[in-house]
Amino acid sequence: MIIETDLPNRLHRGKVRDTYGLGGGYLLMVATDRISAFDVVLPGGIPHKGLVLSKMSAFWFQETAHLIDNHYVGAADDPQVTELYGFGSEISAMDPQIAHQSMIVKRAQR
Repeated sequence: MIIETDLPNRLHRGKVRDTYGLGGGYLLMVATDRISAFDVVLPGGIPHKGLVLSKMSAFWFQETAHLIDNHYVGAADDPQVTELYGFGSEISAMDPQIAHQSMIVKRAQR
């Protein structure tokens, strides 16, 4: 279970997701297993919650990409994506479970 991440270049820690700078206008977004309710992060977590959130987000970003541009680049555990964008060494250095619950995105304005 991933409750906290501690990778280099952390930019933001949200209620559920942690965001890290990868350089070149790209970010790594890690969906953790933290529990959030009523704007409060509760102790403990839900096993595989981050994995489900990450895969559901990826699915919908891919499904709606033809309707509107989005920030999604690809799954961090997809070797084709990490090699194509040059993040293979950064991703291979992290815990595989963290990579499995992460996505690479383009930096965008909120």
